[in-house]
Amino acid sequence: MATGKDGSDTVAVPVQRADAVPLYHQIFLSLRDDILRGRLAFGASVPTEHELGARHGVSRITARRALHELALHKLVERRRRTGTRVVYQA
Repeated sequence: MATGKDGSDTVAVPVQRADAVPLYHQIFLSLRDDILRGRLAFGASVPTEHELGARHGVSRITARRALHELALHKLVERRRRTGTRVVYQA
């Protein structure tokens, strides 16, 4: 398990580079699962682009795309300077 900025625990699932599923989508699916299962609760900080990149061994751009997908699905809200927070309520 990994710990986010606010101390919340998330499961860091290793990305499968040989998989046909894009890396950003694998990270998106992992974070989406954490949110839907309550591992990342409403209002919790989501790991930063830098943290996600280091955790999964991917570039910051790949991590940014995963966070963008979460925002498109209205699971998180991204704000400059304050970070990304979970807005989905189970």
